Amino acid sequence: MKMLSRLAAGGFSAACVAAVFTWAAALPEAQSGWRIYKADATFSQVFGRTITLREERQGRTFDIEDPTLLQASTAKGDYGANRVAREAVGELLRWTESSTPRECPGVTSLKLPWVQIRSASDVEAVREQPRYCKVLGVIDKEIGFEVDLPPAAAWNGKFLMGGGGGFLGNLQNGAKPAALHRGYATAATDAGHTEEEEFPAGGQWAYRNPERLVNFAHHGTHLSAAIAKLIIQAYYNKALGYSYYAGTSGSGRLAMMELQRYPLDFDGISAGCPGFSRAKGTLLNAWTQQAMYRTADDQYGFKPMVAPAKVKLLDAAVHDKCDAIDGLKDGLITDPRACGFNPRVDLQRCHGEAGSNCFTDEEVEAIAKVHAGPSNSTGQIWPGFVYG
Repeated sequence: MKMLSRLAAGGFSAACVAAVFTWAAALPEAQSGWRIYKADATFSQVFGRTITLREERQGRTFDIEDPTLLQASTAKGDYGANRVAREAVGELLRWTESSTPRECPGVTSLKLPWVQIRSASDVEAVREQPRYCKVLGVIDKEIGFEVDLPPAAAWNGKFLMGGGGGFLGNLQNGAKPAALHRGYATAATDAGHTEEEEFPAGGQWAYRNPERLVNFAHHGTHLSAAIAKLIIQAYYNKALGYSYYAGTSGSGRLAMMELQRYPLDFDGISAGCPGFSRAKGTLLNAWTQQAMYRTADDQYGFKPMVAPAKVKLLDAAVHDKCDAIDGLKDGLITDPRACGFNPRVDLQRCHGEAGSNCFTDEEVEAIAKVHAGPSNSTGQIWPGFVYG
């Protein structure tokens, strides 16, 4: 293992927390004819999923779990896994017979048993965004993915996968602009559901659907990363040098899951502000909403207990008390935990009618509740938001 400095040097920042893992897996060439994909690489290393072959020897049946590509390509018989494995490996070898990159629309002819590539089209350069090949497809039943490929002359030989936030459900890729600008191939996944299913029903897409929960949790990203690497190498007809993942918030959570469950997927992983505590995060959001809105109608109509102008007034009061505690009044509160701000004492109170430069008792109590965090009869359940 080694610390990955090249990613940071290339301009990618892990905003809050960085988890880095490296893997130098130079698998030796097993036999002639295997140019990009190594014959002794395992099926799961290349395709992102395990498969069990069934072989017969001297009248006895043997199972081969997670076979090498060579074993998969020579599997005998029409037992389901044997046939699927032969077809998958045979397609990769067919695609890598040529030593030259392919045209973008031709990517749709890549046929893998569990993948449907729905489109592949060139996207022209716009402002600072360079020209690239955009590939859209689906894995298994409903795991959507997008792979974006810079021209062969601009490709730096590397892969940087990104993602979105929250419940995902779309092909948002926070790493895409910087990745394409720097010559990385990049990819994203919706993790197995679409955002149209999210709203207004929230997490209804996951209700009584354990397959979607697993895909959202980790499996969709793992499979999408594997298929993206297949497409990248097949498109350029060259082996990848390094593969990275960079994500924040919801995709920061996926970065952590990749690191824990699939440490061989990427050479480097950056997890910024990972939203990995889903239950506690949801509890904090619900607590805050209840504190800031008297009714559901107030929430839908955006009529918070503390108006936006009052939030700015609160912010100014917090900075007035806490900005200089680090020895420098510069508009920054270095450590909010040392602030000691108390809204019941430090805010200007309204006497009589509510005003624009003061806080009512009701507003003060709402502010205090939000920052205290969720609690019940036994005490605090989860920390609230810090002041500043």
